[in-house]
Amino acid sequence: MVSLLSLPHEVLVKILQQLPPSSFAAFESSCSLLWSIAADVWYAKCTALWPHGPNLGVMTQSARVCYACANGWMHLPRLPQTVVAAASDGNGRRSAGRCEIWGFDATDDILVAATRVASCSKLNYMDLPRARAGKIKRIYDITFDAHHAVEDVAMIPSHHTTAAVCIDGDAHPRLLCCPTPTSGAHHHQGWHTIWRGDSTSASTVGAHELSYNDARREMIYIRNSMGWRAISLATGQDVHCHSLSHIDMRCTSLSIDSSQPCLLVSAWRRASSPMSFIDVRDDRTAADRSTFFFRTRHNHVCQVVISGAYTALVSHARSRNIEEYDLRRVHTAMDQGWWRLGCGITREWGCGGNAPDFDVCDGILVATSTGRPGTGSSPKLQVFNTSTASRQAVDRLLTEIVNITPLQSSRSSWMKLTRRSVTFGVSPERLMHCWIPDHS
Repeated sequence: MVSLLSLPHEVLVKILQQLPPSSFAAFESSCSLLWSIAADVWYAKCTALWPHGPNLGVMTQSARVCYACANGWMHLPRLPQTVVAAASDGNGRRSAGRCEIWGFDATDDILVAATRVASCSKLNYMDLPRARAGKIKRIYDITFDAHHAVEDVAMIPSHHTTAAVCIDGDAHPRLLCCPTPTSGAHHHQGWHTIWRGDSTSASTVGAHELSYNDARREMIYIRNSMGWRAISLATGQDVHCHSLSHIDMRCTSLSIDSSQPCLLVSAWRRASSPMSFIDVRDDRTAADRSTFFFRTRHNHVCQVVISGAYTALVSHARSRNIEEYDLRRVHTAMDQGWWRLGCGITREWGCGGNAPDFDVCDGILVATSTGRPGTGSSPKLQVFNTSTASRQAVDRLLTEIVNITPLQSSRSSWMKLTRRSVTFGVSPERLMHCWIPDHS
């Protein structure tokens, strides 16, 4: 009988490579011979997933760590993916005129995109389980009234409705709602107006952006460059309004999250200078004042996202890093008088280019970037595991995309991450949707 350990090195590596990673990890250190070839086995496992080799570098110094920190996302480069072209109809024919996507929202089952063609605005609903099988099927298309220019859309699962913000013919912003159609829908039940704002100039305030979270089921938030407001879905009344235009500040991003239902974090940029600030508000304090307000380490802030218990992720137009701020540490430093620029930053994630677009969900951070300026490198999709010390999980070049073009500069993010999928904009007319395998 031939002992397994007496086999040639190359043969033994191929045999051990077939074992499940959990089984091999359980006995790889049982003897010196297995420990000596363990690095080759893990490298072979990584090479099977990443043809160009594992992402070895400062954060992942071994193939074993690279494989482990992927945390179930290691198959992302090989996932089925769909490019959703909003400019084509169900038969693949292009619509008349150029169709542009102005906003979108997605769950694990439905994708809705707000589009404009000339003076016509629509909501396009797509069935994602069918798209996962390679068949993109539109559930329903909803057309707005004439002279209504849609600017953003958000699904409200707790109310089984879809909200859209648009500009009417009198230049008034409107918040409209309608029941979310299902795959068996045959007719549209009609829009009803929840809120109508004052007449504004689009060149002054920019496009409006919607934010909704199930932790705040009674409210939806509308943001533009002048500030944000919370609107009651039941009454249509303004619950809170927040603007810093009196001190020459412009709002670039707003974040709410179910992990901290009472917390609202917004990013602001001074109009006359590149200085940037983060504004933190707690609903349990006075409604007319911020809990605290601090300056970021870099200028030209682009996006802020609440990532956990009193932590927020921030990106900037002239920085490749996504920075994590501990908001409790910043608040303590400001109260005690030892705050300084950059205080409160606990971790950073380096991306492929400046101004990364990102989203975070359940400890997973996904970012897209256009590559370093002046290098002409391809756009890159990166996945990070925020719960481990070795954070790099997937680093994939999007070779099928020439450039990730920001659809509208006034929108803070063009990415939506859920537990099983990620959707992001790749051009003014296209969205890319990737599925995450179930490793439960």
